[in-house]
Amino acid sequence: MKATTLIQRHFAELESRTSEVLHDLQTQALARVLDYAAATVPFYRERIEAARSSLGADAGARDLLAALPVLTRTQLQAQGDALLTRLGRGPDVLRFVTSGSSGMPVRVTWDREANGVLSVLMWRHHRWHGSRPDARHATIQLMPRDAGGQVMTPSQMQWCPGAEVRPGVALDSATPVDRQIDWLVEQDPHYLMTYPSNALALLQRASERGVVLPSLERIDTYGESLPETLPDLAQRVWGASLVDRYATREVGIIALACPHGAGYRVQVENVLVEVLDDAGSPVGPGETGQVVVTQLQNLAMPLIRYALGDYAEPGGVDNGPLPYPVLRRIRGRQRNMYVLPDGDRLWPRFAIALADLDLLRQFQVVQRRLDRVELNAVPAQALDADDRARLEAVIRDNLPGDYAFALNVLEEIPRGPGGKFEDFRSEVA
Repeated sequence: MKATTLIQRHFAELESRTSEVLHDLQTQALARVLDYAAATVPFYRERIEAARSSLGADAGARDLLAALPVLTRTQLQAQGDALLTRLGRGPDVLRFVTSGSSGMPVRVTWDREANGVLSVLMWRHHRWHGSRPDARHATIQLMPRDAGGQVMTPSQMQWCPGAEVRPGVALDSATPVDRQIDWLVEQDPHYLMTYPSNALALLQRASERGVVLPSLERIDTYGESLPETLPDLAQRVWGASLVDRYATREVGIIALACPHGAGYRVQVENVLVEVLDDAGSPVGPGETGQVVVTQLQNLAMPLIRYALGDYAEPGGVDNGPLPYPVLRRIRGRQRNMYVLPDGDRLWPRFAIALADLDLLRQFQVVQRRLDRVELNAVPAQALDADDRARLEAVIRDNLPGDYAFALNVLEEIPRGPGGKFEDFRSEVA
């Protein structure tokens, strides 16, 4: 794949630089973010001025960053538009609601530069892993809905920046797995992009049905932690390789799978990643710590030292032929699949719709049995009968079936084993 724009050529050229050069460029980008945030966002101004006061006026950007408190998701949720800069309050921005798998909806604003960098990093992913722009590509992911609640699934879509020869096709991930498989047989793609949990369900069911995809070369996954057995399963069932990437909707692409097999490569042009222990100190190779990210390209709503809620293991000093830092393992979160009465499964879609109601600070949906679904809810305010009815309607609109529904109002939703939180859990075997 050839670089087609100036920024693509620039990013390709950076791959031949030394890690020291990239480190210096990243420090310059960090200084820009800190200065702009301090000048335009009172929340950050207080934090940054306090750090400068303790460190001295000559403190470097990285020392200043290390002295700042971590930004939690709860704080991001509470601050909301107070984190917007002057740029973020203008007309030329992108706004969206994201829940991730924390069950805590937040509103995020991006500028056009950040979105452009995301496109270039997607182009890098495809170039690193040898994608062919003229190949058939299928995407199975959460699709937006129109004002009437209908899923908007495009019949064609550009699957990679510069991929103009053959457009890709897309399907909503809330489609039952058997129907997804039938659709994939019809489309006969070379590449498939979807969530790890959905890929796992597809591969397991395809193995049971004996369904093969003769043209499929690779499955690209993102958005969840990757089960260790999934690459081998993809190779065994469909003869396809599997390439994962580490990304969140709040900050974009964090790390791409190394084409040389060295874990994940942190995309330093977009983010500065810290992996910290419980005391806030960096962990070393072989250790696991929480992932804290500073977004370097989004000046509309800077996220500085943002704790994602994920855990990772950093790599060692020898990073091989690419100058990017390594994350050996991403120990993030994993979604469950919703089980239908006929035994089929689907990827549950409800988080954005619940978040759009602005009724809950946190939520979790639990499928207790085929005939019972519960919503655990931490309300942002007292819920009246209409609020409860709206919450139930969202769940029933997104999770099909004949089941009893219960709403459990809680003060806090506990995390599961290992400190992980799941916004959906199925207890159906």
